[in-house]
Amino acid sequence: MANARTRAAGAALCIAIAFGIAACTGGGGSTSAVPHGPTPAPTAPPGSAGSVTEYVLTTSNAEPYGLTSGPDGNIWFLEMITGKAGKITPAGGVTEYPLPSSGLQLTAISAGPDGKLWYTSINTSQVGNIATSGATSPLFTLTGAQLVQFITTGPDGNLWVGAAGFIAKITTSGAITKYTFKSKNGDEPGVMGLAAGADGNVWFADNAGFVGKITPSGTVTEYAIPTALSQPWGVAEGPDGNIWFTETATSKIGKVTPSGAVTEYALTVPKSIQSDGPEGIVAGPDGNMWFTEYYANRIGRITTSGTITEYGIPTPNAGAAFIALGSDGNLWFDEFNAVQIGKITP
Repeated sequence: MANARTRAAGAALCIAIAFGIAACTGGGGSTSAVPHGPTPAPTAPPGSAGSVTEYVLTTSNAEPYGLTSGPDGNIWFLEMITGKAGKITPAGGVTEYPLPSSGLQLTAISAGPDGKLWYTSINTSQVGNIATSGATSPLFTLTGAQLVQFITTGPDGNLWVGAAGFIAKITTSGAITKYTFKSKNGDEPGVMGLAAGADGNVWFADNAGFVGKITPSGTVTEYAIPTALSQPWGVAEGPDGNIWFTETATSKIGKVTPSGAVTEYALTVPKSIQSDGPEGIVAGPDGNMWFTEYYANRIGRITTSGTITEYGIPTPNAGAAFIALGSDGNLWFDEFNAVQIGKITP
Protein backbone atom coordinates (compact mmCIF):
# COMPACT_ATOMS: atom_id res chain seq x y z
CA MET A 1 0.00 0.00 0.00
CA ALA A 2 0.96 3.65 -0.25
CA ASN A 3 2.54 5.79 2.43
CA ALA A 4 5.12 3.20 3.47
CA ARG A 5 7.53 4.15 6.19
CA THR A 6 10.39 2.50 8.03
CA ARG A 7 10.59 2.51 11.80
CA ALA A 8 13.78 1.40 13.51
CA ALA A 9 14.78 1.22 17.14
CA GLY A 10 17.78 -0.72 18.47
CA ALA A 11 18.06 -4.16 16.91
CA ALA A 12 14.46 -4.18 15.72
CA LEU A 13 13.19 -3.04 12.36
CA CYS A 14 9.57 -2.67 11.37
CA ILE A 15 8.12 -1.61 8.06
CA ALA A 16 4.81 0.14 8.57
CA ILE A 17 2.26 0.81 5.88
CA ALA A 18 -0.82 2.95 5.82
CA PHE A 19 -3.02 0.14 7.06
CA GLY A 20 -0.66 -1.32 9.67
CA ILE A 21 2.56 -3.21 10.24
CA ALA A 22 3.64 -5.34 7.30
CA ALA A 23 6.74 -7.00 8.69
CA CYS A 24 8.94 -6.86 11.77
CA THR A 25 12.24 -8.46 12.66
CA GLY A 26 14.13 -8.44 15.91
CA GLY A 27 13.10 -9.03 19.50
CA GLY A 28 14.35 -10.12 22.84
CA GLY A 29 15.01 -7.91 25.82
CA SER A 30 14.87 -7.86 29.59
CA THR A 31 11.64 -8.33 31.49
CA SER A 32 12.80 -6.32 34.49
CA ALA A 33 10.68 -3.49 35.84
CA VAL A 34 12.42 -0.28 36.88
CA PRO A 35 10.85 3.14 37.50
CA HIS A 36 12.37 5.94 35.45
CA GLY A 37 12.34 9.71 35.70
CA PRO A 38 12.00 12.25 32.90
CA THR A 39 14.82 12.49 30.34
CA PRO A 40 15.11 15.56 28.05
CA ALA A 41 14.08 18.96 29.37
CA PRO A 42 10.45 19.87 28.74
CA THR A 43 9.60 22.16 25.83
CA ALA A 44 7.96 24.66 28.17
CA PRO A 45 8.12 25.40 31.92
CA PRO A 46 6.86 22.34 33.84
CA GLY A 47 3.13 22.50 34.36
CA SER A 48 2.48 25.06 31.62
CA ALA A 49 0.44 24.30 28.53
CA GLY A 50 2.50 22.32 26.04
CA SER A 51 5.09 21.13 28.57
CA VAL A 52 6.45 17.74 27.44
CA THR A 53 8.12 15.19 29.72
CA GLU A 54 9.54 11.88 28.48
CA TYR A 55 10.20 8.61 30.30
CA VAL A 56 12.69 5.98 29.11
CA LEU A 57 11.49 2.37 29.02
CA THR A 58 13.44 -0.47 30.61
CA THR A 59 13.77 -2.68 27.54
CA SER A 60 16.09 -1.03 25.03
CA ASN A 61 14.25 -2.29 21.92
CA ALA A 62 10.73 -2.10 23.35
CA GLU A 63 9.22 -0.10 20.47
CA PRO A 64 6.10 1.10 22.33
CA TYR A 65 3.13 1.18 20.00
CA GLY A 66 -0.37 1.53 21.35
CA LEU A 67 -1.41 2.95 24.72
CA THR A 68 -4.54 3.69 26.69
CA SER A 69 -5.71 4.94 30.07
CA GLY A 70 -6.28 2.02 32.44
CA PRO A 71 -8.96 1.58 35.11
CA ASP A 72 -6.21 1.62 37.75
CA GLY A 73 -5.25 5.23 37.01
CA ASN A 74 -2.12 4.26 35.07
CA ILE A 75 -1.32 4.47 31.38
CA TRP A 76 -0.96 1.04 29.75
CA PHE A 77 1.08 0.45 26.61
CA LEU A 78 2.33 -2.33 24.35
CA GLU A 79 5.84 -3.20 23.22
CA MET A 80 5.37 -4.21 19.63
CA ILE A 81 7.88 -7.01 19.19
CA THR A 82 9.08 -7.91 22.67
CA GLY A 83 5.74 -9.52 23.51
CA LYS A 84 5.14 -7.39 26.59
CA ALA A 85 2.60 -4.95 27.95
CA GLY A 86 3.59 -2.20 30.32
CA LYS A 87 2.15 0.43 32.59
CA ILE A 88 3.44 3.80 33.65
CA THR A 89 2.18 5.65 36.71
CA PRO A 90 1.43 9.39 36.63
CA ALA A 91 4.77 9.85 38.44
CA GLY A 92 6.67 7.95 35.73
CA GLY A 93 7.18 4.53 37.33
CA VAL A 94 7.35 1.84 34.63
CA THR A 95 6.46 -1.85 34.99
CA GLU A 96 6.50 -4.40 32.16
CA TYR A 97 4.66 -7.73 31.91
CA PRO A 98 5.41 -10.58 29.46
CA LEU A 99 2.35 -11.71 27.52
CA PRO A 100 1.40 -15.40 27.20
CA SER A 101 2.45 -16.06 23.59
CA SER A 102 5.70 -15.55 21.67
CA GLY A 103 5.99 -14.01 18.23
CA LEU A 104 3.26 -11.42 18.69
CA GLN A 105 3.38 -8.06 16.91
CA LEU A 106 1.35 -5.92 19.28
CA THR A 107 -0.49 -2.93 17.91
CA ALA A 108 -3.36 -1.55 19.98
CA ILE A 109 -4.67 -1.69 23.54
CA SER A 110 -7.93 -0.55 25.11
CA ALA A 111 -9.56 -0.62 28.52
CA GLY A 112 -12.24 -3.31 28.43
CA PRO A 113 -15.69 -3.40 30.02
CA ASP A 114 -14.45 -6.05 32.47
CA GLY A 115 -11.71 -3.96 34.07
CA LYS A 116 -8.97 -5.61 32.00
CA LEU A 117 -6.80 -4.23 29.22
CA TRP A 118 -7.48 -5.78 25.81
CA TYR A 119 -4.89 -5.82 23.04
CA THR A 120 -4.38 -6.96 19.45
CA SER A 121 -1.61 -8.80 17.60
CA ILE A 122 -1.51 -7.84 13.92
CA ASN A 123 0.55 -10.76 12.61
CA THR A 124 -1.35 -13.56 14.40
CA SER A 125 -4.87 -12.03 14.14
CA GLN A 126 -5.36 -12.49 17.86
CA VAL A 127 -6.94 -10.59 20.72
CA GLY A 128 -5.92 -11.00 24.34
CA ASN A 129 -6.28 -9.34 27.72
CA ILE A 130 -4.24 -8.54 30.79
CA ALA A 131 -5.50 -7.65 34.26
CA THR A 132 -4.18 -4.61 36.08
CA SER A 133 -2.33 -7.06 38.34
CA GLY A 134 -0.41 -8.36 35.32
CA ALA A 135 -2.28 -11.68 35.10
CA THR A 136 -2.90 -12.75 31.51
CA SER A 137 -5.43 -15.00 29.78
CA PRO A 138 -5.24 -17.15 26.61
CA LEU A 139 -5.66 -15.26 23.35
CA PHE A 140 -8.67 -15.44 21.02
CA THR A 141 -7.96 -15.95 17.30
CA LEU A 142 -10.01 -14.27 14.56
CA THR A 143 -9.99 -16.92 11.85
CA GLY A 144 -9.63 -15.69 8.30
CA ALA A 145 -8.58 -12.24 9.46
CA GLN A 146 -5.76 -10.07 8.18
CA LEU A 147 -4.23 -6.96 9.69
CA VAL A 148 -6.13 -6.99 12.97
CA GLN A 149 -5.00 -3.77 14.56
CA PHE A 150 -7.33 -1.41 16.43
CA ILE A 151 -9.62 -2.28 19.34
CA THR A 152 -12.09 -0.39 21.51
CA THR A 153 -14.93 -0.96 23.94
CA GLY A 154 -18.28 -0.21 22.34
CA PRO A 155 -21.35 1.40 23.89
CA ASP A 156 -22.90 -2.08 24.00
CA GLY A 157 -20.28 -3.38 26.47
CA ASN A 158 -18.43 -5.55 23.96
CA LEU A 159 -14.98 -5.27 22.40
CA TRP A 160 -14.84 -4.14 18.77
CA VAL A 161 -11.91 -4.91 16.49
CA GLY A 162 -11.07 -3.69 12.99
CA ALA A 163 -9.45 -5.77 10.25
CA ALA A 164 -9.05 -5.91 6.48
CA GLY A 165 -12.54 -6.50 5.14
CA PHE A 166 -14.56 -6.61 8.31
CA ILE A 167 -15.24 -5.41 11.85
CA ALA A 168 -15.63 -7.96 14.64
CA LYS A 169 -17.55 -7.82 17.91
CA ILE A 170 -16.02 -9.83 20.75
CA THR A 171 -17.60 -10.55 24.11
CA THR A 172 -15.42 -10.74 27.20
CA SER A 173 -15.88 -14.52 27.14
CA GLY A 174 -14.46 -14.70 23.62
CA ALA A 175 -17.57 -15.10 21.44
CA ILE A 176 -16.75 -13.51 18.08
CA THR A 177 -19.19 -12.06 15.53
CA LYS A 178 -17.73 -10.82 12.22
CA TYR A 179 -19.43 -8.19 10.08
CA THR A 180 -18.02 -8.24 6.54
CA PHE A 181 -18.71 -5.28 4.27
CA LYS A 182 -17.40 -3.27 1.33
CA SER A 183 -16.23 0.31 1.41
CA LYS A 184 -18.62 2.86 -0.02
CA ASN A 185 -16.61 2.81 -3.27
CA GLY A 186 -16.81 -0.98 -3.51
CA ASP A 187 -13.26 -1.68 -2.30
CA GLU A 188 -12.33 -3.89 0.61
CA PRO A 189 -12.24 -1.67 3.71
CA GLY A 190 -9.06 -1.17 5.68
CA VAL A 191 -10.48 -0.54 9.14
CA MET A 192 -8.20 1.61 11.27
CA GLY A 193 -9.15 3.56 14.41
CA LEU A 194 -12.33 2.71 16.33
CA ALA A 195 -14.20 4.74 18.92
CA ALA A 196 -17.47 4.50 20.79
CA GLY A 197 -19.96 7.22 19.93
CA ALA A 198 -22.61 8.83 22.09
CA ASP A 199 -25.14 7.74 19.48
CA GLY A 200 -24.68 4.11 20.56
CA ASN A 201 -22.61 3.14 17.52
CA VAL A 202 -18.93 2.37 17.01
CA TRP A 203 -17.22 4.82 14.64
CA PHE A 204 -14.21 3.85 12.55
CA ALA A 205 -11.73 5.09 9.97
CA ASP A 206 -11.69 3.27 6.64
CA ASN A 207 -8.31 3.59 4.91
CA ALA A 208 -10.12 3.65 1.55
CA GLY A 209 -11.08 7.27 2.30
CA PHE A 210 -14.15 7.11 4.50
CA VAL A 211 -15.29 7.53 8.08
CA GLY A 212 -18.02 5.14 9.10
CA LYS A 213 -20.19 3.84 11.88
CA ILE A 214 -21.44 0.37 12.72
CA THR A 215 -24.48 -0.34 14.85
CA PRO A 216 -24.39 -2.99 17.62
CA SER A 217 -26.25 -5.29 15.21
CA GLY A 218 -23.70 -4.78 12.42
CA THR A 219 -25.25 -2.23 10.04
CA VAL A 220 -22.50 -0.10 8.43
CA THR A 221 -22.81 3.45 7.11
CA GLU A 222 -19.86 5.32 5.59
CA TYR A 223 -19.26 8.99 4.78
CA ALA A 224 -16.74 10.13 2.17
CA ILE A 225 -13.83 12.34 3.18
CA PRO A 226 -13.65 15.25 0.66
CA THR A 227 -9.86 15.10 0.23
CA ALA A 228 -8.81 12.16 -1.92
CA LEU A 229 -6.20 9.65 -0.69
CA SER A 230 -6.58 10.99 2.86
CA GLN A 231 -5.85 7.67 4.62
CA PRO A 232 -7.77 8.30 7.87
CA TRP A 233 -6.12 6.69 10.89
CA GLY A 234 -7.41 7.65 14.33
CA VAL A 235 -10.95 8.51 15.49
CA ALA A 236 -12.31 9.89 18.75
CA GLU A 237 -15.50 11.44 20.00
CA GLY A 238 -15.23 15.15 20.72
CA PRO A 239 -16.84 17.30 23.42
CA ASP A 240 -18.96 18.87 20.68
CA GLY A 241 -20.74 15.59 19.94
CA ASN A 242 -18.90 15.09 16.65
CA ILE A 243 -16.43 12.37 15.70
CA TRP A 244 -12.92 13.68 15.03
CA PHE A 245 -10.36 11.88 12.89
CA THR A 246 -6.82 12.22 11.53
CA GLU A 247 -5.71 12.05 7.88
CA THR A 248 -2.19 10.65 7.80
CA ALA A 249 -1.46 11.21 4.11
CA THR A 250 -2.94 14.68 3.67
CA SER A 251 -1.94 16.34 6.97
CA LYS A 252 -5.45 17.22 8.01
CA ILE A 253 -7.74 16.83 11.00
CA GLY A 254 -11.37 16.17 10.21
CA LYS A 255 -14.68 15.96 11.98
CA VAL A 256 -17.95 14.31 11.02
CA THR A 257 -21.32 15.14 12.53
CA PRO A 258 -23.72 12.36 13.59
CA SER A 259 -25.62 13.03 10.34
CA GLY A 260 -22.48 12.62 8.21
CA ALA A 261 -21.35 16.18 7.36
CA VAL A 262 -17.53 16.24 7.09
CA THR A 263 -15.26 19.25 7.74
CA GLU A 264 -11.45 19.23 7.38
CA TYR A 265 -8.74 21.44 8.88
CA ALA A 266 -5.24 21.60 7.35
CA LEU A 267 -2.04 21.37 9.42
CA THR A 268 1.16 23.27 8.68
CA VAL A 269 3.61 20.86 7.03
CA PRO A 270 7.36 21.48 7.52
CA LYS A 271 9.22 21.83 4.21
CA SER A 272 11.46 18.86 4.99
CA ILE A 273 8.60 16.31 4.94
CA GLN A 274 5.62 15.48 2.73
CA SER A 275 3.12 14.96 5.54
CA ASP A 276 2.87 15.70 9.24
CA GLY A 277 1.55 12.17 9.65
CA PRO A 278 -1.23 12.86 12.17
CA GLU A 279 -2.24 9.54 13.71
CA GLY A 280 -3.73 9.19 17.20
CA ILE A 281 -6.40 11.59 18.46
CA VAL A 282 -8.24 11.98 21.77
CA ALA A 283 -10.46 14.47 23.58
CA GLY A 284 -8.55 16.46 26.19
CA PRO A 285 -9.74 17.78 29.56
CA ASP A 286 -9.64 21.34 28.18
CA GLY A 287 -12.48 20.89 25.70
CA ASN A 288 -10.11 20.45 22.75
CA MET A 289 -8.92 17.51 20.67
CA TRP A 290 -5.27 16.41 20.94
CA PHE A 291 -3.38 14.42 18.34
CA THR A 292 0.06 13.09 17.43
CA GLU A 293 2.10 14.00 14.35
CA TYR A 294 4.34 11.03 13.61
CA TYR A 295 6.51 12.60 10.90
CA ALA A 296 6.51 16.20 12.10
CA ASN A 297 7.48 15.05 15.62
CA ARG A 298 4.82 17.13 17.31
CA ILE A 299 1.75 16.96 19.49
CA GLY A 300 -1.13 19.06 18.22
CA ARG A 301 -4.23 20.60 19.71
CA ILE A 302 -7.33 21.65 17.78
CA THR A 303 -10.29 23.51 19.18
CA THR A 304 -13.79 22.45 18.17
CA SER A 305 -13.89 25.53 15.92
CA GLY A 306 -10.70 24.48 14.13
CA THR A 307 -7.89 26.55 15.69
CA ILE A 308 -4.66 24.50 15.72
CA THR A 309 -1.65 24.76 18.05
CA GLU A 310 1.36 22.43 17.77
CA TYR A 311 4.10 21.55 20.28
CA GLY A 312 7.45 19.95 19.48
CA ILE A 313 8.59 16.70 21.09
CA PRO A 314 12.09 17.12 22.62
CA THR A 315 13.54 13.86 21.25
CA PRO A 316 14.05 14.03 17.45
CA ASN A 317 12.18 11.46 15.35
CA ALA A 318 10.39 10.14 18.44
CA GLY A 319 7.67 8.38 16.45
CA ALA A 320 4.55 9.38 18.40
CA ALA A 321 1.48 7.45 17.24
CA PHE A 322 -1.16 6.76 19.93
CA ILE A 323 -2.33 9.32 22.51
CA ALA A 324 -4.56 8.97 25.58
CA LEU A 325 -5.91 11.14 28.39
CA GLY A 326 -4.43 10.14 31.73
CA SER A 327 -6.00 10.18 35.18
CA ASP A 328 -3.67 13.08 36.04
CA GLY A 329 -5.26 15.34 33.41
CA ASN A 330 -2.26 15.15 31.07
CA LEU A 331 -2.13 13.67 27.57
CA TRP A 332 0.15 10.63 27.26
CA PHE A 333 1.67 9.28 24.04
CA ASP A 334 4.01 6.53 22.85
CA GLU A 335 7.39 7.21 21.21
CA PHE A 336 8.01 4.21 18.98
CA ASN A 337 11.46 5.19 17.69
CA ALA A 338 12.74 6.74 20.91
CA VAL A 339 11.62 3.83 23.16
CA GLN A 340 9.94 6.29 25.50
CA ILE A 341 6.54 7.30 26.82
CA GLY A 342 5.78 11.00 26.81
CA LYS A 343 3.22 13.26 28.39
CA ILE A 344 2.13 16.79 27.56
CA THR A 345 0.33 19.21 29.85
CA PRO A 346 -2.85 20.65 28.31
